[in-house]
Amino acid sequence: MPPHRRLTWAVTGVLALGAVLFYTHFGRNDSVLYADALGYYSYLPALLLHHNAGRMHESEALLPASIQGYFETLSQQPRSPNGHAITQYTCGVALMQLPFFAVGHAWALITREPATGYSAPYLSAIRWSSVVYSILGLWLVYRLLRHYFPEATVMVTLGLLAAGTNFWWFALHQAGMAHPQAFFLVAAILSLARQALQQPDKAYFVGLGACLGLLTLMRPTDLLFLLVPLLVGVGPWVAFRHRLSFLVRNRRALIPGALAFVAVILPQLLFWKVYAGQWIYYSYIGQGFDWGNPHLIAGVFGFNNGWLAYSPVMVLACAGLFLRASGPSIPLAKPVVVPVPVALAD
Repeated sequence: MPPHRRLTWAVTGVLALGAVLFYTHFGRNDSVLYADALGYYSYLPALLLHHNAGRMHESEALLPASIQGYFETLSQQPRSPNGHAITQYTCGVALMQLPFFAVGHAWALITREPATGYSAPYLSAIRWSSVVYSILGLWLVYRLLRHYFPEATVMVTLGLLAAGTNFWWFALHQAGMAHPQAFFLVAAILSLARQALQQPDKAYFVGLGACLGLLTLMRPTDLLFLLVPLLVGVGPWVAFRHRLSFLVRNRRALIPGALAFVAVILPQLLFWKVYAGQWIYYSYIGQGFDWGNPHLIAGVFGFNNGWLAYSPVMVLACAGLFLRASGPSIPLAKPVVVPVPVALAD
């Protein structure tokens, strides 16, 4: 067996063993539906099973106390303009959980578990959704990096990515959060952008539009990723003008991509129109960002969810972006700097 293949199997084995040990120690007995994860997921039972999306606290089903308590708290929050008590979260995570929800629902019916959306089969389905999207994200990163680096380098990178970030935490412990799906979508966007910029086929732009729509529905601030096809890999001003010219020449391929983006976000717009009376609705009532006092140091280094505090390997990634002096030309590695301050909610 070639040395790079041995390394591939070794890294894969270490990742698998690490995942088992992490899950055994941290994730096996933990609750799935709480906090943000419950808010993301609540669209599916409310719309498909209970038909009470505007009044989730009023349910004929017997729900676990913690979940019913969350909905009671939701009902006490400020109502939408037309009087509904709706979740503040957008539906991107729920859309990506939908196939797993369908399997969980079928399994609940087969095993005669309560088909409420919150019994054991549904919780297992949510866990599996996080695992599957995490693995698919790693696979896409592997495929993308293999265009630029030898396999040994890529496998070491994947190992560091899994071990040096909060990858396992959200894949195996705090399942149901947006992170695994977002990781998968960002990897897909970068892969599709590379393909679309090399070969402007409509299918690539449709996939790119759909992924950008889903990512925007997870966290609306991720709308910034719309800049990826425009700016990724662009260096000097002349390269930017060439990119604009390329996109204009291929505008017929862009139109299906734009339509795919709109089609994906349409369910959220319809939901807001029905339950808030507005096509565009700011659902985080009473919450906002303190743009005048950005917490840059705390947001990057702080132990209260600071980026580098829980993903220390990204220090190497940041250094690599700016200090790389030699090696293969990697358009996707050139940073796109967007002046958005790290801010905390009011």
